[in-house]
Amino acid sequence: MRLEKTIISSGLLKTKESAIEVYEALCNTAWYDYIEDRVISYSWRGAGGYIAELRNALYQSGEDYMDYYCSGSEGKVVALIEEILNRDGFVVIEGYYDRSELSDDEKLSRFKLKHPDILSYNRAKKLDDLL
Repeated sequence: MRLEKTIISSGLLKTKESAIEVYEALCNTAWYDYIEDRVISYSWRGAGGYIAELRNALYQSGEDYMDYYCSGSEGKVVALIEEILNRDGFVVIEGYYDRSELSDDEKLSRFKLKHPDILSYNRAKKLDDLL
């Protein structure tokens, strides 16, 4: 998974403090992966489990989702994490959960309409990497 590779290669999981910031950025936040053309979103428990699983694989930390669950400012994305994820083709979809009357497909379609230049750039970037 691209997100996993990005998070691991960034070194953000080395310390518990920065791992908590990654957890916070993934909680109740919708990220759009321009390269794979999909939405990535985790609940508080899901994000905690995901980060614990990665840290256990890397550092045998013995953690589970409860080590992260309710540990900070869930949904907050600090600038460094946003910069790292943006650089690799992930961007926050602002207000994704605000419009409950729209389906997820409708929300994504509206988001894509607002960001055609970035979508085009990242697809071209992926093609360049493949060639």
